[in-house]
Amino acid sequence: MMTKIYLTVKIVCALYILYRLWLFLFRRKAEGLWDRLYRWARIIRIMMWRWHKRRITSKAERRKRSTVRNQKKKKEAAAVAPSTYCEVIGKTKSVYIPDPKKAKEPVRSEPLPESDFIGEDDDISADDVDDILEPMDDRDLQELMEPGLSEADPDFSQAMTYDDINNMVAVATGANKDETDTIRAVETLYSIRQSDIYEFILSESDNKDRIERLINERFDENEASHSTPERPEEKTSSFDWSQYV
Repeated sequence: MMTKIYLTVKIVCALYILYRLWLFLFRRKAEGLWDRLYRWARIIRIMMWRWHKRRITSKAERRKRSTVRNQKKKKEAAAVAPSTYCEVIGKTKSVYIPDPKKAKEPVRSEPLPESDFIGEDDDISADDVDDILEPMDDRDLQELMEPGLSEADPDFSQAMTYDDINNMVAVATGANKDETDTIRAVETLYSIRQSDIYEFILSESDNKDRIERLINERFDENEASHSTPERPEEKTSSFDWSQYV
């Protein structure tokens, strides 16, 4: 029974203490205390945030300085590294001691032949020197500019253009029957009569006899051209010239 009474007294005392504490904390006179505590908490939080920011900045600067310092140390170590770390695969093991005298000479030098030139004579005047160069007159210039001298040698074949080749193939196959084109094709064939192209055209064309007859009629034994050749026949060749032109 005494235990129950003692426990009841303790509970009542605890409730009374809590009631008085409630009144002390939440009465109107204590409202200013809570505002001050909240203001102090905000000030402390801002100060801690600023301190943490300065700490992060200083830590980043220290890390940057240490990185630059390590890079400088690595460069210095690489600059003074011994030659054993820079060996080349397959390098020779022989040691050559160069001769200082031979090192000054060029690699592919050859001795110059001796000359009998004794130098220039300053006492020689302009009158003692033979000057046989004379300006050319108009007659000499006309002789040099004669048309016959600038003409091509008929013994040598001239260059052919694509139009000449196409015209020659068209006349050889019988596709082109124009008189002017025929004359030009015969002259082209005659200019290449000693070449492989001429033999190729004769071997691949079905009109070999006609081509030879046109050349014989166009040029005589003295290689003088006639005025009009024979008109080509209407016979066409079945050979495909487009793959060679």
